[in-house]
Amino acid sequence: THKDTKNLLQLHQAAMIAPLLEGELRPEVPAPLGEAIEWAAKAAADSHSVSSAQDDLSKICRELGWDHVLELKTPVVLAGRAHGNISIDLGCAQKKIALEFNGPSHYILSDDGSRRENGPTAFRGRVLKAMGWKVESIDWKEWEDQPDRMEWVASKLTQLQQS
Repeated sequence: THKDTKNLLQLHQAAMIAPLLEGELRPEVPAPLGEAIEWAAKAAADSHSVSSAQDDLSKICRELGWDHVLELKTPVVLAGRAHGNISIDLGCAQKKIALEFNGPSHYILSDDGSRRENGPTAFRGRVLKAMGWKVESIDWKEWEDQPDRMEWVASKLTQLQQS
């Protein structure tokens, strides 16, 4: 079921991040559960679709001369261990540069009314950075409010390429 898959994906995320944590947190996962976790992670990685906003962002990036792949599947290797693939909204594997377009479902509201990235979105960024990627999140609200998206995206790409 959807809930079971979501739970398995959370276990997959925990297994991926464990080697990066201080101390000896190395959960031992029984083989049948490990197989189910890997199946859920592969199904999730294969199920991403491109939104119209992602497509618009990609077109602007191409006009600006940035060569990238939409929904780039890249292997996750942390602490020398492979953990399947992660899908990057717009990515250049050669330069390890990623643009993640984050729609409304990627955020939660704090008590004070401010928005911040939800757990899975923040986790994705941490994993990519741990693998040496430069990551920029494109907030859907900021995207919608831009009078000149071309100029705005150009500045984001310049910052990424210079960092």
